[in-house]
Amino acid sequence: MKKLLTGIVCTMAMCVFTACQQQETVNPGITTGSVESIAATDLPVLVLNAAHQDFGGQRITEAVKMTGTEGSVVYGVTVESHDAGNYSEDGGKCNGIELTALPQTMSDYIATHYAGANVVKAAQMTTPDGTTKIMVRLDTRKALTFDASGNFLEEKAAQKKGKKGKKGCEMSKESIAATDLPQPAQDYIAANYADQVSAEAYKLTKKEGASLFAVAFAHQLEVVFAVDGTFLKERTHQ
Repeated sequence: MKKLLTGIVCTMAMCVFTACQQQETVNPGITTGSVESIAATDLPVLVLNAAHQDFGGQRITEAVKMTGTEGSVVYGVTVESHDAGNYSEDGGKCNGIELTALPQTMSDYIATHYAGANVVKAAQMTTPDGTTKIMVRLDTRKALTFDASGNFLEEKAAQKKGKKGKKGCEMSKESIAATDLPQPAQDYIAANYADQVSAEAYKLTKKEGASLFAVAFAHQLEVVFAVDGTFLKERTHQ
């Protein structure tokens, strides 16, 4: 775990202020809060799904959760091949950017429209639908968002402490027949949940199009699968 923390925490510190980017919520005042080691099964299902796709279904060997002082969260995972990735709660991929590597178009825009301000953090977020944005935080407590080419998109001012303004990651829920689940999911249920009753199957779809499958049993038990039917996690709703 020490190796994992050393390798990704610095990147996560730059990414954490972009958490839940699919709702265009950027908290430019975020600072590093806490870093904790967690079990892979405790990762959000959208993070599990994204990591499953990015790393070809490899088993997650290490996971960490980084929480900023104002609540934003980024998850770091390492898989069997020792490759690692950082994700926001909605499964968007987050990577820190060296300030010297920012597009010149972006640097020129900041110099012209924010004269005297300095970039203190930068991160690149790729959402589940493949859209890439670059977010920077200025020392004037403003956060700017640009497209991948460095063209300005929007500005957000720092939120006051205690006002997170954060919403949940919304997904649509569609009931489906159990026979419409991917075959690997059907096989997994038959092998591991044959004694369960009152099953309801449904498909979860984010607005960007990323999908998951889930099966709910009695006693608030739910099993979640990737779009290809690979088991992701079991969870119990309170």
